Amino acid sequence: MNKACRHYKSALAILVFAFCLRVQLSAPSNLMAQALTNSVPQQSPDSPAAIAAVKSKALEGDANAQCRLGLMYEHGVGVPRDLAQAVAWYKRAAAQGNANGEYDLGLMYQYGTGVQQDYAQAITLYRQAAEQGHAEAENNIAVMYRRGLGVQQDNAQAFTWYQKAAAQGNAPAESNLGEMYQAGIGIQKDYAQAIAWYQKAAASGYPQAQADLGWMYQSGTGTQVDDVKALALYLKAAVLGNATAENNLGTMYQNGIGVQQNYAQAVAWYQKAAVQGNVNAESNLGWMYQNGLGIQKDDAQAVAWYQKAVAQGSSFATKNLDALNQQIASAGSNATTSTTAADSGHARSENDCDLPKDSGDGLAVFSSTLPPDFLWFNYTLHLASGKKKGIAVGQSQGASDFTDAYGRLFILRLPAGDYEFPTWQYQLNGSLDTTRPLHIHPLTFGIQSGRATYIGAFDPVVFQHKGGWIRQSADRAWVLVHDDHSRDLAVLFSKCPGLDRNLLDVKVMDTTPWLPPQKK
Repeated sequence: MNKACRHYKSALAILVFAFCLRVQLSAPSNLMAQALTNSVPQQSPDSPAAIAAVKSKALEGDANAQCRLGLMYEHGVGVPRDLAQAVAWYKRAAAQGNANGEYDLGLMYQYGTGVQQDYAQAITLYRQAAEQGHAEAENNIAVMYRRGLGVQQDNAQAFTWYQKAAAQGNAPAESNLGEMYQAGIGIQKDYAQAIAWYQKAAASGYPQAQADLGWMYQSGTGTQVDDVKALALYLKAAVLGNATAENNLGTMYQNGIGVQQNYAQAVAWYQKAAVQGNVNAESNLGWMYQNGLGIQKDDAQAVAWYQKAVAQGSSFATKNLDALNQQIASAGSNATTSTTAADSGHARSENDCDLPKDSGDGLAVFSSTLPPDFLWFNYTLHLASGKKKGIAVGQSQGASDFTDAYGRLFILRLPAGDYEFPTWQYQLNGSLDTTRPLHIHPLTFGIQSGRATYIGAFDPVVFQHKGGWIRQSADRAWVLVHDDHSRDLAVLFSKCPGLDRNLLDVKVMDTTPWLPPQKK
């Protein structure tokens, strides 16, 4: 029977398939056929005669039949579902040293299915199966080391066991090796190796590898950017129900990357991924509902999806949910405070451009623009009061203050004092949001009472090198302040014709601390 016993999802979002009635993956096909012939009757597998024959062989001590009978009881195929019986038959097969029985029993212990969950017992059984060259068991041992389940967490051991399984052509292990090479986990980072292992697994039709390889092409990580290849790989994986690929397809349709922009298609793919619990898709779907992109605007639905993403730790969803709740509360109380106000504790003047008089406040002026590939960018401003304010710009926010660029001019009223932008977050194509590396100092600026201070233009820039985009490292993204501020000031004075230029200070911030380190 060339049929998957079960599948499960590891911490690395990798499906692992176990086959009960088969010999080792490296066995020749004629031995496979012989094993099947010896343990599987030549009737329909669900027919009464076939079920009776499996039970008979199992009772006679045939380990493969015992494994298959355990599978039948576990999933209720041809017999009533009975997890205790499934465990009992897996134990009988494992007691004979049957690698598949050992592996299947290990899965029961790992997930607490029909038995008390016991990671130590699971890895013991996996090791017994791995001693016989069981590739899926080798992969699962690696997963246990990677996650620290039943053993001390050890990335080097995880890498070694993935290698063992991948050497037998195990697609999940090949994909996992690709991830470790891509991120530099347990091994030195090597994008070429990552792509090579992803390609091996993708060629076997493994959906997670197809999705990850698609991302390498879309982001230009270790290769040239190729949106066509990325799209094709995402589609292959998405057809198989891979949530990562479904979400990434959504971002491509939302932003017209490799395809014609289509918000409705974006929503459809986000929905497919979100119902599977993909945190990025949940957050993206909330954004589409909030802004009425490709679907009718629905704040209640937006809140619901943001909440799901927040529960999984999405900072992007957290910020959007907070902002949306504030908007809903403001609408309910007929409040008119703009989302670009610095702090609800300090009243806005009637005109954003009016300099506050005799209040101890001043104005801060800066702009934020997005290159075409960026979906959104958020800055966190630390106020003198100790509060924080997120100031965001996104491609879905509508008209820009600038010609041929996504961006806004921000004019904020602040009490006189010193401020800083210690963190930022962004989404580039389908990538996750990111925060400022800890060793990089925040940008600071000061506000003077009764004066306006132009701070600078914030433009996220991702540096390139000959290997493609620099990613997964501390120097992958930086916010740079342009020395040429003529564009921003022209916009400022067009919006604020009554602003006294003599009361405007132009202080472009020093970004030296944020520049990437020089490589020796």
